Amino acid sequence: MAKPKKYDDTALAKRIADEISRSLGGPDSDEATFRLRNLQFYKGQPVGELAPPVTPDRSQIVATDVADTVEWMLPSLVRVFSQSKDALTCTARRPQYAPAAKMAAEYLRHHFWKRNSGFMLLYEWFKVALIQRVGYTKCYWDDSTSDAEESYTGLLPSQVEKLAAEDGVQILEATARMIRVEMEQSAGPVPPMEPQGTRAGPAPAPDAMPEEQTVEVEVYDITVQRTNKTGRCVIETVAPEYMRIHRMATYGKSVPFIAEVRPRFRFELEEEGYDLSDVGSGLPWSSAEESARRNSSASGNLHSAADGEAEFEQFEFVNAFIKLDQDQDGTAEWRHVVMVGDKVMSDDKVDDHPYVEVCPAPDPHTWEGQCPADFAIEPQRLNTSLLRGLMDNVYLTVNQRTAVVDGRVNLDDLTNSRPGGVVRVKDLQSMAPIQQTGLDQGAWQMVEWGEQWRERRTGFTRYSQGMSPDALNPTATGVGIITEKADQRTELIARVFAVSLERLITKMLKCMGRYQNVPELVELAGEWTEVDPREWADGFEIEVDVGLGTGSKDKKAMGLQQVFGMQQPLVQAGMMPPTAVVASGRAFAEAIGLGDPESYFPDPPPPQPPQPPPQVQIKQMELQADAQKFQATTQAEERRMQLEMQANQAAKTAELQVQAANDARDAERQRESSLMESQLRAQEQENARYIADQKAAIDRYRIDVDAQLRREQYAVKAQQPAREPV
Repeated sequence: MAKPKKYDDTALAKRIADEISRSLGGPDSDEATFRLRNLQFYKGQPVGELAPPVTPDRSQIVATDVADTVEWMLPSLVRVFSQSKDALTCTARRPQYAPAAKMAAEYLRHHFWKRNSGFMLLYEWFKVALIQRVGYTKCYWDDSTSDAEESYTGLLPSQVEKLAAEDGVQILEATARMIRVEMEQSAGPVPPMEPQGTRAGPAPAPDAMPEEQTVEVEVYDITVQRTNKTGRCVIETVAPEYMRIHRMATYGKSVPFIAEVRPRFRFELEEEGYDLSDVGSGLPWSSAEESARRNSSASGNLHSAADGEAEFEQFEFVNAFIKLDQDQDGTAEWRHVVMVGDKVMSDDKVDDHPYVEVCPAPDPHTWEGQCPADFAIEPQRLNTSLLRGLMDNVYLTVNQRTAVVDGRVNLDDLTNSRPGGVVRVKDLQSMAPIQQTGLDQGAWQMVEWGEQWRERRTGFTRYSQGMSPDALNPTATGVGIITEKADQRTELIARVFAVSLERLITKMLKCMGRYQNVPELVELAGEWTEVDPREWADGFEIEVDVGLGTGSKDKKAMGLQQVFGMQQPLVQAGMMPPTAVVASGRAFAEAIGLGDPESYFPDPPPPQPPQPPPQVQIKQMELQADAQKFQATTQAEERRMQLEMQANQAAKTAELQVQAANDARDAERQRESSLMESQLRAQEQENARYIADQKAAIDRYRIDVDAQLRREQYAVKAQQPAREPV
């Protein structure tokens, strides 16, 4: 019997609520304050810390250091992962899984870049991280369904049956009606429509052939509901103000609690099957970060529904993942708890949570680190103050103030700046211009120092932005050093991002291997291939690699050009095979983003041997001629010997055949002779038996004759009278 759960729904809801209240990232936390500040500085609007001074008619300009740093750094980071397919690869843990790893890499690229709009996903994910320290994504399997009503008119009964037999089709309404259709009649007698005698009037002649015939046909007008079921792996970005992280979490490590708390519409929750009858009315929702992101000042009104719009009423939706020993087996496992308001909707056991975080500069042993926006905020504060002072000075220099004697000048005439206007005064000395001093060199040096400060803090310099290097070591070497250092900072951020992207793709691989229950036919590498991710779920012998060796393609291409130039003289001197040059060319094609580098740099032909001097060539030709002559003589002799051997073999074969024929004839003769002798002996024996039989018959006849004669003699003697003795 299974043990009862450790937490019932009430206790579980209280536990989740307590974890959310103590978690990182809530609306009243320090993290939320920093995120809102960074977002306001990125927007560059005169609000919050950047609000203009209370003095009227003063400059409200805001420096854009945060936005400039983020917008110039973002293209480099996105290009690292989107420029080449090598940014996402899979490796096999064992040799037999190498083909599966290659197919898995192609399949993951297909789903990431095409099915989930990978470019925009990276753009949003990285941009949030660069501005608000930590960006979030989630990877999950979506078994969504979509319903659509379709109407059909004039369908035949067979068509209605065929439509109703389709999967996901339900007939909502059907109306039958009769229509008259004119049908063409084929040649030949027309068979009667009814038995003869039931129709009024005389029957038609049997040879009548009408051209057309009107018949009534039953058709249907129907309305159906088509339900489409789609299952796919979905990757989405999550706004940072929605995320709640355990207070003791560490970046890059497993967390015991993570949740997404966000408002959702009533119709969305009801479509997903959640019962909102016991939840009550929608909860108020306020998000200062969302308002700043949408440039809206009414944060509380963003999620409020108008009267009569119950479908758009919003509820607090909690998607929480927590480590609990809910089944009381002594081991804490991941539990997926869904709550709407304070009501638990589901509590299921899962393998892991779907969220992945990314931070540009994580701090050790903490959750949130730093981001380029943090580094550029202080320079933006300074530059904003300097720019406002400079602009105010320019305004005052162009529009100088005037000192007047009170009551001696008409102020209406003075404040009217109409060209050619008259200012009425009672004394020519009653007003005088106030001279505004210009900017000295120190002010502009301060502005330049602020630019340098921002470049040192963010690592992204004016050289990286493609600006004209008018200061700071304008030589080629100096510019190269500065650019390389800036690229190192960007490359470091890209390396950190690659780790998070690798975790995201790994979750994507696990998700498809676990939930995709049917193979899919997709076009991979120009060929249609059937892929079944379930083969990768068991054993999981495939590892995902992201972003390794994909940074600074331009520098790699320049280096390959230099290598290519060094290889050419070595190949001409015979010190290097042409295959090395082809390998460099293929690497260069990959570096500049060309697909299929083998078509641009095919395999070289086999190497030709070096040509010897003319004397050696003549000697070689003579040797070749002698060798050919010797070879011809040898071949002729071999041919002659072969012919002789063939002739001898033929003669021997013929002799053997004659001998065999003779032996066969002798054997046949001997067999015939033996047969004749046997027949003669048998004939002699037969003759002897015949003679013996004849002789025996003659003897028997002679005996019979003698016996007959004796009997006759006795009879004669018996008939003669007896003689008297004399």
